[in-house]
Amino acid sequence: MGMKMKESNIERYLHDQIDKAGGTTRKFTSPGNAGVPDRICFYKSSIFFVEVKALGGKLSKVQRRQFPKLEKHGAKIFIVECFRDVDILVKRIKENVKTN
Repeated sequence: MGMKMKESNIERYLHDQIDKAGGTTRKFTSPGNAGVPDRICFYKSSIFFVEVKALGGKLSKVQRRQFPKLEKHGAKIFIVECFRDVDILVKRIKENVKTN
């Protein structure tokens, strides 16, 4: 069995792939609000959040409370665990975003 890929490698790959597709990402922090997703992503008219986990990683208790609060207000949150997840996400985003 190979080593688990580090979250930081997956996060860098996410940033690079969104950038290559014509979008951008920013590290998302919200002082006083623990458990927010790792990245906020911008692609054309779409804004969404991505939580990066190592393969098999689980959301923390605070994330399990925080994410539904954001989603209740229309936020889209995706969870990726590997490069393949990132590739699938970028493909879905490109297919589903309106081209204005």
